[in-house]
Amino acid sequence: MEWIYSLFSGRIAKSNYIISFCFLIFLLFLLITLAVIIVSFIGLKYASVLFYYPIAYTITAVIQFFAFSLHARRFHDLGRSGWWSFLFIIPLVNILILLVLLLSSGDEKANRFGEPQDTKTFDLLAVFNLKNKIKADPGKNTTSIINGK
Repeated sequence: MEWIYSLFSGRIAKSNYIISFCFLIFLLFLLITLAVIIVSFIGLKYASVLFYYPIAYTITAVIQFFAFSLHARRFHDLGRSGWWSFLFIIPLVNILILLVLLLSSGDEKANRFGEPQDTKTFDLLAVFNLKNKIKADPGKNTTSIINGK
Protein backbone atom coordinates (compact mmCIF):
# COMPACT_ATOMS: atom_id res chain seq x y z
CA MET A 1 0.00 0.00 0.00
CA GLU A 2 2.92 2.33 0.62
CA TRP A 3 3.87 2.09 -3.06
CA ILE A 4 0.37 3.14 -4.14
CA TYR A 5 0.49 6.08 -1.74
CA SER A 6 3.87 7.13 -3.13
CA LEU A 7 2.37 7.29 -6.64
CA PHE A 8 0.22 10.22 -5.54
CA SER A 9 2.79 12.05 -3.41
CA GLY A 10 5.45 14.50 -4.48
CA ARG A 11 5.67 16.68 -7.55
CA ILE A 12 6.34 16.27 -11.26
CA ALA A 13 7.66 19.05 -13.49
CA LYS A 14 5.85 20.13 -16.64
CA SER A 15 8.37 18.60 -19.06
CA ASN A 16 8.40 15.26 -17.25
CA TYR A 17 4.60 15.35 -17.04
CA ILE A 18 4.30 15.80 -20.81
CA ILE A 19 6.75 12.99 -21.57
CA SER A 20 5.17 10.66 -19.00
CA PHE A 21 1.65 11.40 -20.23
CA CYS A 22 2.68 10.72 -23.84
CA PHE A 23 4.33 7.48 -22.71
CA LEU A 24 1.10 6.35 -21.01
CA ILE A 25 -0.96 7.16 -24.13
CA PHE A 26 1.52 5.24 -26.30
CA LEU A 27 1.42 2.31 -23.86
CA LEU A 28 -2.39 2.31 -23.92
CA PHE A 29 -2.52 2.18 -27.72
CA LEU A 30 0.16 -0.49 -27.84
CA LEU A 31 -1.57 -2.76 -25.32
CA ILE A 32 -5.02 -2.29 -26.87
CA THR A 33 -3.56 -3.09 -30.32
CA LEU A 34 -1.97 -6.24 -28.92
CA ALA A 35 -5.29 -7.21 -27.37
CA VAL A 36 -7.04 -6.77 -30.73
CA ILE A 37 -4.42 -8.89 -32.48
CA ILE A 38 -4.62 -11.66 -29.88
CA VAL A 39 -8.43 -11.73 -29.89
CA SER A 40 -8.50 -11.77 -33.70
CA PHE A 41 -6.37 -14.92 -33.69
CA ILE A 42 -8.84 -16.70 -31.41
CA GLY A 43 -11.43 -16.64 -34.21
CA LEU A 44 -14.54 -17.24 -32.10
CA LYS A 45 -17.79 -15.64 -33.16
CA TYR A 46 -18.22 -13.77 -29.88
CA ALA A 47 -14.52 -13.41 -29.05
CA SER A 48 -14.76 -9.63 -28.82
CA VAL A 49 -17.42 -9.78 -26.13
CA LEU A 50 -15.84 -12.62 -24.19
CA PHE A 51 -12.19 -11.63 -24.39
CA TYR A 52 -11.50 -8.23 -25.93
CA TYR A 53 -13.78 -6.02 -23.83
CA PRO A 54 -12.65 -7.34 -20.43
CA ILE A 55 -8.99 -7.10 -21.50
CA ALA A 56 -9.43 -3.62 -22.97
CA TYR A 57 -11.30 -2.29 -19.93
CA THR A 58 -8.70 -3.72 -17.57
CA ILE A 59 -5.83 -2.20 -19.54
CA THR A 60 -7.61 1.16 -19.69
CA ALA A 61 -8.31 1.13 -15.95
CA VAL A 62 -4.67 0.43 -15.08
CA ILE A 63 -3.40 3.14 -17.44
CA GLN A 64 -6.02 5.56 -16.08
CA PHE A 65 -4.82 4.87 -12.53
CA PHE A 66 -1.27 5.88 -13.46
CA ALA A 67 -2.59 8.89 -15.40
CA PHE A 68 -4.48 10.08 -12.32
CA SER A 69 -1.28 9.79 -10.29
CA LEU A 70 0.52 11.94 -12.88
CA HIS A 71 -2.27 14.52 -12.77
CA ALA A 72 -2.21 14.61 -8.98
CA ARG A 73 1.56 15.14 -8.87
CA ARG A 74 1.29 17.85 -11.53
CA PHE A 75 -1.36 19.60 -9.43
CA HIS A 76 1.04 19.30 -6.49
CA ASP A 77 3.66 21.06 -8.61
CA LEU A 78 1.18 23.90 -9.09
CA GLY A 79 0.54 24.08 -5.33
CA ARG A 80 -2.93 22.51 -5.54
CA SER A 81 -4.35 19.40 -3.98
CA GLY A 82 -4.26 16.17 -5.97
CA TRP A 83 -8.01 15.88 -5.56
CA TRP A 84 -8.33 18.37 -8.41
CA SER A 85 -7.53 15.39 -10.68
CA PHE A 86 -11.12 14.27 -10.39
CA LEU A 87 -12.09 17.18 -12.64
CA PHE A 88 -10.86 14.97 -15.47
CA ILE A 89 -14.07 12.95 -15.08
CA ILE A 90 -16.20 15.91 -16.29
CA PRO A 91 -16.44 16.06 -20.10
CA LEU A 92 -15.11 19.24 -21.75
CA VAL A 93 -13.78 20.46 -18.41
CA ASN A 94 -11.13 17.76 -18.67
CA ILE A 95 -9.77 19.39 -21.83
CA LEU A 96 -9.44 22.75 -20.09
CA ILE A 97 -7.78 21.17 -17.06
CA LEU A 98 -5.34 19.30 -19.30
CA LEU A 99 -4.41 22.58 -21.01
CA VAL A 100 -3.83 24.18 -17.61
CA LEU A 101 -1.56 21.31 -16.57
CA LEU A 102 0.33 21.40 -19.87
CA LEU A 103 0.81 25.16 -20.05
CA SER A 104 1.21 26.31 -16.43
CA SER A 105 4.60 26.58 -14.81
CA GLY A 106 4.99 24.92 -11.44
CA ASP A 107 6.14 26.56 -8.24
CA GLU A 108 9.85 27.34 -8.52
CA LYS A 109 10.46 26.89 -4.81
CA ALA A 110 9.42 24.23 -2.35
CA ASN A 111 5.74 24.10 -1.52
CA ARG A 112 3.74 21.95 0.89
CA PHE A 113 4.15 18.97 -1.46
CA GLY A 114 7.93 19.02 -1.56
CA GLU A 115 10.88 20.29 -3.54
CA PRO A 116 10.58 21.00 -7.28
CA GLN A 117 11.65 18.18 -9.55
CA ASP A 118 14.88 18.45 -11.54
CA THR A 119 13.89 19.18 -15.14
CA LYS A 120 17.31 18.79 -16.72
CA THR A 121 16.99 15.02 -17.00
CA PHE A 122 14.10 12.67 -17.54
CA ASP A 123 13.88 9.29 -15.92
CA LEU A 124 11.20 6.78 -16.82
CA LEU A 125 10.94 6.01 -13.12
CA ALA A 126 9.25 9.42 -12.76
CA VAL A 127 6.16 7.92 -14.39
CA PHE A 128 5.78 5.48 -11.52
CA ASN A 129 7.32 7.84 -8.91
CA LEU A 130 9.97 5.28 -7.98
CA LYS A 131 12.93 7.62 -8.20
CA ASN A 132 12.37 9.12 -4.75
CA LYS A 133 11.92 5.66 -3.24
CA ILE A 134 15.17 4.37 -4.74
CA LYS A 135 17.04 7.51 -3.75
CA ALA A 136 15.69 7.26 -0.19
CA ASP A 137 16.84 3.66 0.21
CA PRO A 138 19.52 2.78 -2.36
CA GLY A 139 20.16 -0.62 -0.78
CA LYS A 140 16.80 -1.97 -1.92
CA ASN A 141 16.22 -3.23 -5.41
CA THR A 142 13.17 -2.24 -7.50
CA THR A 143 11.34 -5.50 -6.81
CA SER A 144 11.50 -5.04 -3.04
CA ILE A 145 10.35 -1.43 -3.39
CA ILE A 146 7.31 -2.45 -5.42
CA ASN A 147 6.45 -5.24 -3.02
CA GLY A 148 6.87 -2.88 -0.06
CA LYS A 149 9.62 -4.89 1.64
